[in-house]
Amino acid sequence: MFQVDRSRSSTLSLGELTERLASSDAVMGVMVIGAAARDELTPTSDYDVVVVLREMPTQLRVGATHVDHRLTDIIFVDAAEIECMLEGHPSSRTASRERAQLLRWFRSGKVVFDRSGQLQSVQREARESLEEELSENEVYSAWFGVNYNLLHNRRLLGSDAPTILTALDLRLLFSIHDLWWHYFLFRGLPHKGEKAQVQYLECGTSAKIVSTCFCCPMPGQKNVRELPQAPPYPCALSRLISASSKLVRPVGR
Repeated sequence: MFQVDRSRSSTLSLGELTERLASSDAVMGVMVIGAAARDELTPTSDYDVVVVLREMPTQLRVGATHVDHRLTDIIFVDAAEIECMLEGHPSSRTASRERAQLLRWFRSGKVVFDRSGQLQSVQREARESLEEELSENEVYSAWFGVNYNLLHNRRLLGSDAPTILTALDLRLLFSIHDLWWHYFLFRGLPHKGEKAQVQYLECGTSAKIVSTCFCCPMPGQKNVRELPQAPPYPCALSRLISASSKLVRPVGR
């Protein structure tokens, strides 16, 4: 196993980290996003920091460290991507969903270092522009993936073999995540973090839909067939897919 040592930045404050990054010629800008940018830090909050590099030395996109004893996600962005956004056309290295996510970060983030002023220019444009909608192909791809997994989960549920039912339990772990993620995608709601998603689902009829569908085996249950007060899991999954698919018409149909 790999040994993970506590990073040397763990005792630095976020401001001290920014100063160190700004002292490097390789860093063009730093932006804080998430709870820290909104001044909503709690004892369990992490830091999310976008670091714009003059050149990407490797394909690394995300790193993890500790700052001020908080888990910290470091998202690396090539300065060329920022330049392309200013020029009004997407970089070939940036998928449309990644670019949309980057724009959302600029809308809500806090620029704490900007060597050339480009980050603040992108931020102004991002806050003045409308939220980009997902393409029909992106929505269809998500719709197909959810239904594809549902079909295979139903197939596995027809088996009496313990090994296969255990495999179904494991598949349901990522199936729940897919449904959680794609529920918001189908409704055209931008990702703002798990806490914001839970708060959204606690309001209105959405809570009723999801509370019916997101059910898990209780401690001591061996597999999904033993759910005492819930419909068979594929049926519950199907309900959420049905509710979501009303908002999405598959391409060509």
